[in-house]
Amino acid sequence: MLPAALGFLVALAAQQMPPGVDPKAFDGIDQTKVNEAIARGVETLKRLKEDKGDHQTDDLVLLTLQHAGVAQDDPVFKKILDRMLANPLERTYNVSLQAMVLEKLDPVKYQLRLYECAQFLADNQCRNGQWSYGQPIKPMVVTPPPPPKKTTGTQAVRRMKIFPRPLTTNKSGRDNGTDSGDFSNSQYASLGVRACNDAGVEFPRDMIQKAREAWVDAQAKPEPAAKGAVASAGGAAPPRGWNYEEKGGE
Repeated sequence: MLPAALGFLVALAAQQMPPGVDPKAFDGIDQTKVNEAIARGVETLKRLKEDKGDHQTDDLVLLTLQHAGVAQDDPVFKKILDRMLANPLERTYNVSLQAMVLEKLDPVKYQLRLYECAQFLADNQCRNGQWSYGQPIKPMVVTPPPPPKKTTGTQAVRRMKIFPRPLTTNKSGRDNGTDSGDFSNSQYASLGVRACNDAGVEFPRDMIQKAREAWVDAQAKPEPAAKGAVASAGGAAPPRGWNYEEKGGE
């Protein structure tokens, strides 16, 4: 069972239909045209990756191709995947996206790489629980535990624990002593943490709790209802969001 704090991060990342939206509102959409548009988008992405080969977008493109239903044995998909796995883990956005790709692809086969992604996210967490752009982590040697004795269906993932470590100062003199990050990187990091957790990686409870507190503490403060304002669906409080940086309520 997920710790309550990690469940909070999962809830932030969940893709749900907004409350009050009538599903029948989409009845008039031509699914054939939607499918054709997706197919054209897939072919365009493949062509651009073939032409430019920019590895900075490999993780995002792979995740997009996955959601579009592209098979992992597709030649372009495999080429991008191999290149992504050969590159070092350097930035929060890319590492988090990569974790999502690999967990969806095969959490058993890629568990050691997912463990490295998890270690990156643990090591790069800022003091206040957020994440910034991140930097490469110390080299690591991962010795996986033995596989579970009993499995059902496909092989079960191993349970592997993460222990955050201080980062090595890089050439620019930066380290992970950053006080705070931003909620753009933090959102992606939350998604990456969820993917790694689903792949069997166990994060320290205090790390997850600190991340949760960063989101809760910085949420925009409630505003008094305007005169004549219509209550939201179900009588719930109006939605409150976050700023890009830490002080969302000020």
